[in-house]
Amino acid sequence: MTIRAGRHQTPRRGFNLIEAAIVLGVVGVVLGGIWTAASVVTNKMQLNTECKGVISTVNNIQNLISRRDAMLIGDGVSITALGVSAKVFPSDWVVAPNGRARDPLGGIHGLTNYDGGAPRFNYIISNISSAACVNLISKISLAGGSGYYSGNGLNYITRMMGASMWYATTFPVTPEQAATACAGFINDTTNYIVFTFGYTRNN
Repeated sequence: MTIRAGRHQTPRRGFNLIEAAIVLGVVGVVLGGIWTAASVVTNKMQLNTECKGVISTVNNIQNLISRRDAMLIGDGVSITALGVSAKVFPSDWVVAPNGRARDPLGGIHGLTNYDGGAPRFNYIISNISSAACVNLISKISLAGGSGYYSGNGLNYITRMMGASMWYATTFPVTPEQAATACAGFINDTTNYIVFTFGYTRNN
């Protein structure tokens, strides 16, 4: 009888410490890239949502207050409380301690009525980042183009940064122009943007 020898199997070798460290490093880089990309996408979506919220609020104010109402309210009078009570802001924007609305990114929103000459209102946003400043100015300026303190659309944009002021009356403002205007903008109530809109109804 012939006995055949079985095949000799070489024992499998696991990862050594160096190989394991390399694998973990590669996995970490991949996960970090995914996390960074997801954060960028999330932040972009939040900024776009903030812009939509501003435009929605503007439309609600224009539906709520007429030019005649603006003249009765008076020049330089805050209409933020009126806006909050009338629910002109998005439903997920909470009321900040100062009575103004606060968006999910932390931006603080307020409204002021003006009736001198041409009834209009200021939409004031503070406590925003430089990226939010650029996004708001460039995108909301697309809704404008009606000229200085006239018409129903966006009339004027002012960016205040401490003692420094930048303004625009020609729309739209390009992202490059907005980036120059918002350079160094920080989350602070002393830094803010003012969008001036006209009212849409006579009565």
